[in-house]
Amino acid sequence: SVECERELTERFLPRVKAFFRARTADRDWVEELTQETIVAALLGLRAGRLREMDALEAFVLGIARNHLAEACRQKARNRTVPLDAEKTALVATVA
Repeated sequence: SVECERELTERFLPRVKAFFRARTADRDWVEELTQETIVAALLGLRAGRLREMDALEAFVLGIARNHLAEACRQKARNRTVPLDAEKTALVATVA
């Protein structure tokens, strides 16, 4: 129900946010990952992926951990390394 989802969000939003804050100082990233995690948890619950209600906290924090790992992988893939002067000169002579 909508009320249950609201309760879950109110209960876990601070915990999930604290989880991300402990791992990154980037506030925008914390907000983005927190929202993605809560939405994924709600969708997972709607899909019946939680077998034991006693494991709800582990379920939500597991999703948070997985989102963080995937976000770190994406950041690493998208990271660019500036060319040093020697490489820049070499590229200029080839082009």
